[in-house]
Amino acid sequence: MPPGRLPLWPLILGLFLALFLGPPGARAAPPRVLLVNGGAGPLHEQVSASLRQALAGDRESTVVAEAVDLDGWQRLVAESGRLADFRLVVSIGTRATDAVLALEGPKPPLLACFLPRRTWERLLAQYRPDENPVSALVLDQPLGRQLALARLLLGSQSRVGVMLGADSAEQAPQLESLAQRQDLRLQLLQLAPNEKPSERFRELLPGLDLVLGLPDPQVFDRVSSKWILYSSYQARVPVLAYSRALVEAGALAAVYSTPEQIGRQTAGLVPGLLAARPGEAAVVHPDAFDLAVNRAVARSLGLDPPSEELMKEALSAPDGGGD
Repeated sequence: MPPGRLPLWPLILGLFLALFLGPPGARAAPPRVLLVNGGAGPLHEQVSASLRQALAGDRESTVVAEAVDLDGWQRLVAESGRLADFRLVVSIGTRATDAVLALEGPKPPLLACFLPRRTWERLLAQYRPDENPVSALVLDQPLGRQLALARLLLGSQSRVGVMLGADSAEQAPQLESLAQRQDLRLQLLQLAPNEKPSERFRELLPGLDLVLGLPDPQVFDRVSSKWILYSSYQARVPVLAYSRALVEAGALAAVYSTPEQIGRQTAGLVPGLLAARPGEAAVVHPDAFDLAVNRAVARSLGLDPPSEELMKEALSAPDGGGD
């Protein structure tokens, strides 16, 4: 090689790497998502495990998920700049959502899950996170799905009674519209603030074919739920509830979503939230659901409901009752 001339192969190799691999760091790192688990019980952990598994198995939207509990969240917040490493925060349960929304200043967009809709609305009103995009997958089943189940259980023109408390009062117009669509006759009873269900519930029962229970703490708490189920059973009026536990306690049936279903659907929402920044708070109801029927209660009331499989198939149809 003549003096002063450099070999050509390093230059050719460098050009090849630049053309085909791009400059160092050109390949974007997968987005990081922080999961904040607000509960120590098995249900919250089932949501978290299902969520992590679904995110890990989705090759089309690869993300790096890091899970922390509430103590871990506080430690992470204390580390200056650490939150900026994450493109999205997913809070599991009420306590986690409260902790994330309570943090002042810039933070990643939030996707909350595994909490009642009314709780989510109260937290939004309390913290007013206007500067941060927020969304929630709530536990509440669509009202249309619950009323469609009432029709499957007892047929059209059935009289359905609903006791409304402070949290469910605003749902009255939607209930009336959806009941009319399902060809059901609706009877509503509104509790006054601080009024106990035991003071008014017996007014609702005469002439009813079914009581629809909504997740309102003024109506259904640990004490009143037992009293409502007992009083309804004495009057031979079945109760359509919103949880498997209430079915096991004496309700006729319930439509509900499992923690695993909530976890999987939450994971399915992540890619869309990473790709866009919504301008206002969005609320999503569960898509996947299960049914529970208390066959012993049905027999004692002279009822013969269709199989859970048939009812779930009917409710899953495009016109099956989703709002």
